[in-house]
Amino acid sequence: EAGIYFTNVGNSTIRDVNASIDYYGIYLSSSSQNNISAITANSNTLRGLHITGSSSSTLSQINTRSNSDTGIYLISSSNSNTITNITANSNSAHGIYIDTVSSNNLSFITANSNNNYGLYLLTSSSNNLSFITANSNDYGLFIISSSSNTLTNITANSNSLSGLYLQSSSSNNISQVTANSN
Repeated sequence: EAGIYFTNVGNSTIRDVNASIDYYGIYLSSSSQNNISAITANSNTLRGLHITGSSSSTLSQINTRSNSDTGIYLISSSNSNTITNITANSNSAHGIYIDTVSSNNLSFITANSNNNYGLYLLTSSSNNLSFITANSNDYGLFIISSSSNTLTNITANSNSLSGLYLQSSSSNNISQVTANSN
């Protein structure tokens, strides 16, 4: 089912792991204060990393590529995480999918050449996203029903439909955006 499966686990480290060619590369559920780094999660049947109900963790140096759905899937009150130095390219659906979360810090993210969204943010608030590159997707960044997020240093070029798309969202602070040839 998963290369690594954590449920109700705290204060643990996952490091230097290749979790590829499974259903999920890494699956975290109801886990907190974990450190996940130097991970390769490629060519999984569904997702590279699936994180649900897990908070206050650090994820860094993660490469998720060519998964049949999404590179990183962060949902259901997975709050106050730090996610940095991520590459989520060439996934069949999305690079990074974020739904119903708050107070996460995402930085130095590359989400290129995914079939739908480079980065998708749904019903999420008070997240900080910086140094995001989302090129050659259908949508670079797609933000819907989300508020009070801060987005800085965004590059979203050569996406087939839109570089940065916002819908039904309010009080977001967006600066230093480059969106060409969309």
